[in-house]
Amino acid sequence: MLLKRFTFAFILAVIWIAAPVVVQSQPMEQWNGIRIVVSGVRNQKGSVICSLWAGANADRFPKTGTEMREVSVPIDQGQAVCEFKALAAGAYAGTVFHDENGNGKFDRRFGYPLEGYGFTNNVNPTIKAPPFDECKIQYAGKDILTVSISMIYR
Repeated sequence: MLLKRFTFAFILAVIWIAAPVVVQSQPMEQWNGIRIVVSGVRNQKGSVICSLWAGANADRFPKTGTEMREVSVPIDQGQAVCEFKALAAGAYAGTVFHDENGNGKFDRRFGYPLEGYGFTNNVNPTIKAPPFDECKIQYAGKDILTVSISMIYR
């Protein structure tokens, strides 16, 4: 009986000592790509939808349905973070919008935006959407490129 207790206590001690070493040896998730940090989101309703265009389809920027990738992310304290992983080196441009009503569309009335939006390089358009070249960012193809976009509300 005493031997069983000693064995049990010894096993627990080994687990207690080894557990932090095992946890610390787990590698952090490493990835390559573009991270877009969106700030100035006015409320927690809905989500933020981020879209990314590559230079190869620059002539279609920012037409809906022509983006290379799109992701919808939750809002946390006026901020949202979109991640586009496994991208090749090259020129990219991005758009974001606050999908407040959750319908997956950038809502407008008579062409006037009803939801918040933004572009890479924080381009602030006046009448029409900016061209790809104004919003273009260069990605080296390694590590994480973090880009900040401030939400615009009209």
